[in-house]
Amino acid sequence: MLVLIFGSLSVNAQPRWLSWEYTPTLNLNELETLIPEMKARDMHPYRIDSAAVNSKFGYTAYWLHNSNSQDNIIKTGMSGKEFLAESIEYRKQGYYPLDIAVTSTNSTPSFAMLLYKGDGDGGPKWQTDFGLSKQEFIEKSISLGKEGYIPTIAKAYYLNREIKYFGKWEYWSKNRPDRDSVQFGLGLSKEDLLQSLKRLPKGYMPEEIHALQTGSAVVYSFIAFANSIYKDVLVTTSMTKEEFSAKLESGYRLVSVSSFNENSRQDRYLFAGIIDNSNYGSATTLPVYRVPETIGVAPPSSSRILPIVPVMQKTRVWCWLAVGEMIFKSRGIPSINSEQNTQCGIIGTIEGNSPCALDCFNQYCIRPSGSNASTIRMLKNFAWMSAKKRFSASEGYELPLSMIKADIDSGRPIGAGISTGSRKYYLGADHIALIVGYEVRNNFESIYVNDPYPYNSGENPYIRYGGSETRPFQYKISLKAFTEGVFWHWSIYNINFN
Repeated sequence: MLVLIFGSLSVNAQPRWLSWEYTPTLNLNELETLIPEMKARDMHPYRIDSAAVNSKFGYTAYWLHNSNSQDNIIKTGMSGKEFLAESIEYRKQGYYPLDIAVTSTNSTPSFAMLLYKGDGDGGPKWQTDFGLSKQEFIEKSISLGKEGYIPTIAKAYYLNREIKYFGKWEYWSKNRPDRDSVQFGLGLSKEDLLQSLKRLPKGYMPEEIHALQTGSAVVYSFIAFANSIYKDVLVTTSMTKEEFSAKLESGYRLVSVSSFNENSRQDRYLFAGIIDNSNYGSATTLPVYRVPETIGVAPPSSSRILPIVPVMQKTRVWCWLAVGEMIFKSRGIPSINSEQNTQCGIIGTIEGNSPCALDCFNQYCIRPSGSNASTIRMLKNFAWMSAKKRFSASEGYELPLSMIKADIDSGRPIGAGISTGSRKYYLGADHIALIVGYEVRNNFESIYVNDPYPYNSGENPYIRYGGSETRPFQYKISLKAFTEGVFWHWSIYNINFN
């Protein structure tokens, strides 16, 4: 695994960039299903890549929350002819491609394109071409460079036992210092890539990388820009999904990603990428608002606890299923497990034709949610499969008492994502519990939380931060301690089933 680090200077940016989700090795149906689900959660596509194994594509997508990309469109599975036709049509409509993926099966290239709607000036002018040899790519870049175009995407694919190249070239009508000068490399071995990156002139920063598996070898292409907006990047060449995800979860922001299959093994995808470690705002930043010790002028005392019986999660990683069980039971959505093991029934139902449908206590099924998106999808899918109910909800960060009170008074519990251990505010929650009540007494705000995890006495975060256990798996704790101590940073609220 090659890792190169460039630069050390930090820059300022909005912390929203750290609110991301990353979904690797999706098949086409999974990607097409995920797009509207993610947009409904205000998550918008930012990068896309694909790799092929045995004529099947695995797509990798990267999503940003609350970005300026609400009008993004993903087109997948296009032939070369379809790609050119779609490019012309979307160019007329003012779109330009943020990212393009190309791979080939059965001697035919297949394209996926992520398009962004321009913001008035139409973005840059752009051209694309494919089926190029390395020399043809270089010559085209020189020719277009005389007209002011520079390459911004360079990707290789294997076709009829030859390496071919796809390229995108851009011309910006407005002055873009970070796009005035460019250097690139095509079809490089890992060693050549290393040397090329080391030889980059001062001030150049790699922003695009692509890896292609060709038999037992991997070839790399990259593009580096002068005056880049990125100042502290790390380049990787062959990380596993787990290694790459860990880097992103540690606070890096993805700049470019390329997935490839290791020696044609269908279950082994590796990732080359460029990730930026500039100072976008610490992932351990305290919540957006600070909860006051007291609430000022004391309102009338009030309290309410919903009659939702707390349950214990059946495995160490099934908190998401236990919270689903409590929500479903409170809304009359039935278990469809013959032994009334609701958590087992949920995982068996949503996984469909998998080992979970027959035996949920196995290695495949005993798994965590993996992301906030998966928890949302579980609530949505099981409600429909079990009771033909349509799930809807709002999603956000921690909530003030006024919003908690509004939901509880309306009979709606609140899913609360917490990360007591990692304390990474802008990333996915480590654990989920269910807020089922509130209490205001003597100018003091408390909440009641059903937490399904069987904590040992010395590791219970509710007790550590001054709370108390009111019944098995239910706690009363101050709102301030829950938000800042237990570290509440993600919510599913305004829950409805229709």
